[in-house]
Amino acid sequence: MSQIIDAATAPAKKAALPWIVAAVLFAIIATGAAGLYFGMLIQRGWDADDKVQLANAYGDALKERETRIKELQAKGNLIEGTFLTKLDGMQVVNKTYYNEVQKETEKLVYTDCKLPDSGVDLLNKHIDDVNMRLIGKGAK
Repeated sequence: MSQIIDAATAPAKKAALPWIVAAVLFAIIATGAAGLYFGMLIQRGWDADDKVQLANAYGDALKERETRIKELQAKGNLIEGTFLTKLDGMQVVNKTYYNEVQKETEKLVYTDCKLPDSGVDLLNKHIDDVNMRLIGKGAK
């Protein structure tokens, strides 16, 4: 009996097979398209949420910045006020001393002191080190 049913339904199965394949392909394509569409909608919603959060964070940062600027201005005004108060309290006193010289000493100047040639050669060889030591940057 099953052979009779199979023989009777075989032409119908052959005719329905392309329609079944087309229906499966259409279902796969429709599922993909729906996924892309709803994914795009969800992403737009997330982008909007991100933009709102970013705007809120930016506003909070601006408020914090303004608060810190006001605090620093208040500190600066306090320091300036203290400085001006102390400056007003200062008195400048100019004094002129009229004293006579009690003892005068004469500083000796040696005009004939000269370096020998060996000293000049030594100085020329090490002039950079000497200059660096004089300005405080050389190795000691």
